[in-house]
Amino acid sequence: MAQESKKKIKALRKVVMVIFGVVLIVLGMLAIIVWWDNLWLVAKGCAGLILFLAGVGVISLSKK
Repeated sequence: MAQESKKKIKALRKVVMVIFGVVLIVLGMLAIIVWWDNLWLVAKGCAGLILFLAGVGVISLSKK
């Protein structure tokens, strides 16, 4: 009996986690749609820093 209840609890936990994951995905997609302009502004602002760090990484790898 104890193992059956543990299996049921594990199954219920998986179902709850999947539902929670789906809710988070939907909320994330909604946030992207609603705040697209701000997100795009941040992405453009970070592009230079990302390119700079990529260049530093390439130079650091070439020295090895």
